[in-house]
Formats: sequence, structure tokens, C-alpha cells
Amino acid sequence: MLPDVCETRERLLQNKIVQIMKQGGYWDVIMDGDDSLARVKVFLKTLAGEIPAIVNEMQKPNVLPIFPGLNYRPVHDKTDYPWTAQLEQAYGVIREEILNVPSECDFLGYEGGLAAENMWSVVPMYYMGTPIHYFQKYCPKTVEIINSLQGHCFDYPWGDCLFSRQAPGSHLIAHCSVDSFRIRAHLGLDVPANCQMRVKNELLNWRNGEVLIFEDSFEHEVWNRSDKPRIVLIIDFWHPDLTLIERQALMAGFRKAEMRALMSVFRLGDHRDRFEHMLLTAFKKEDSNLDLTHYWPTADSLASLI
Repeated sequence: MLPDVCETRERLLQNKIVQIMKQGGYWDVIMDGDDSLARVKVFLKTLAGEIPAIVNEMQKPNVLPIFPGLNYRPVHDKTDYPWTAQLEQAYGVIREEILNVPSECDFLGYEGGLAAENMWSVVPMYYMGTPIHYFQKYCPKTVEIINSLQGHCFDYPWGDCLFSRQAPGSHLIAHCSVDSFRIRAHLGLDVPANCQMRVKNELLNWRNGEVLIFEDSFEHEVWNRSDKPRIVLIIDFWHPDLTLIERQALMAGFRKAEMRALMSVFRLGDHRDRFEHMLLTAFKKEDSNLDLTHYWPTADSLASLI
């Protein structure tokens, strides 16, 4: 897809996000909030195009603008996060499960865009803020382990937990993620030699049983120059500089069923027919877990959108 077409598509998505927020009352709730929501207000006004977006070198999320006031770093020191040790200790258990997934539960391939056909594929444990039981049943120990990690953001629709496989001799071209709310952890599971990732200007190498942490809102690209597949576990966590009330507000805004239905069209691509009905059903059911009375006081007006 040509860049100008992509930008048009993303601007349309941004406009629709703002429209839903205003129609459902979320927008006014945030704007009427106290100073603890000051940065969320700036973020939303930037999303709506009311104020200029923050511009950082080689950091350009492709859907949501950069959230103000966070200390952004392309690569993080894993020793800053106690959960890395917990994850690395579980390496053997997690590796055994994904390497023994039966053939009927194959990785979901992506075509076009970042990689050529069958060059990049995933097995999602959580996707668009909901558990994918079709795949989780093959990795129950992994699910138990990841759910115990402090600070994960699987409930946030752009936060993922998935196994990622990159084909031999492949290159995922330079790209940025959809937002800047998250940090991303990779646990090396089956990593041959000659595999590498660039995040901004830093080159990283996976090792089996070790965790890498980076911010995928920065430009990054990935190579597998070997003759074997490379498999890692990807887990998203909230950016550590977001306050609890900011996390709660962002979660409430983007987890609304109508919002997730809109964003799933953007994300599912080739797998829309296979998973859309299951996801939409889950989104509606999970709305009961949101504080609709507080954050979405006119949510009834959104009923016709799904």
C-alpha cells in the first residue's frame, strides 16, 4: 500500500475513534476530569488534530499520536523489571509448549506490507484485548505464567501476547507500531544464529532463554539471515511512566466494544473472516467489565455501530 493511501486510512481511523469517544460521552468525561488526566487530555486533543503532534526522531506511531510526558527509550535495561527473571526462568516450559503445538494449530501468516508471503506468522494468546482460547488450549502453562507477570497490558486492545515466527532468509522492513503506551518484551525460544533486530540506531541479538525489552513505537526492523525459522514470545507491558489513572482512562477509552470492533478491522487483515465473529462476540460480552456509567455515560447511543 502506498504511503499516502496508508496515511489516509489511518487518518480516517483516527477520526472515527474521536467520533465514537464523543458520541459515547467518553470525551467529555476526560475533558471534565481533574489534573490527574491532564496528559490524557493533551493526547486526545492531539488525536483529534486540535493541537500539533509531538515529533521525536525515528518515533512515529502509525495510528495514535505520541503520548506526552513519558521518558521514551528505544531499548530498556531488563534488570529494571523484576518480571524478566520470572520469564527467563520459565523459558524451558514455554519453549516446550510452542514447539509441540499440533499441526492443526499452525501459525497465522501475514502477507504483504511488512514481509513477503509466509515470512512472518504468529500464534496469539491474547489479541485485541481478549484471550484467544482456540490457541491458549495448546499452551496452558504459558498462559498461567504470562498472566502472573506484573504490568502486562493484554486487556488493552493494542497490547499483545503471542508467539512470533520469522521464516529463514527473511526481512521485516522498518516500521513503527500503532501507539506509544507500551513497552515490548521478546523471550528468545528457538533462535538460530544470524538473527538480528534494529530499534532506532541500536542493534539487538536474541538469545534462547533471554529477554529483550524495547519500545516498538520507534522504528525497528528484523532480519533472519539463517536457514531455520526464528521463534520468540512477544509480551506487551504498560509504559512504566504512565500513572495508574492514566492507564485506567486509556483502557476504558480503547476497550469499549465499538472501539475494538473498529480497530479489529484495521488489524485483522487476511484473517478477518476467520476471527471477526468470535472477537465481536467477546467484545460485547466483555463490556460488562468496564465502568460504563463513569466513562461512557451515553454508551447506549453506540448500540447501532456493531
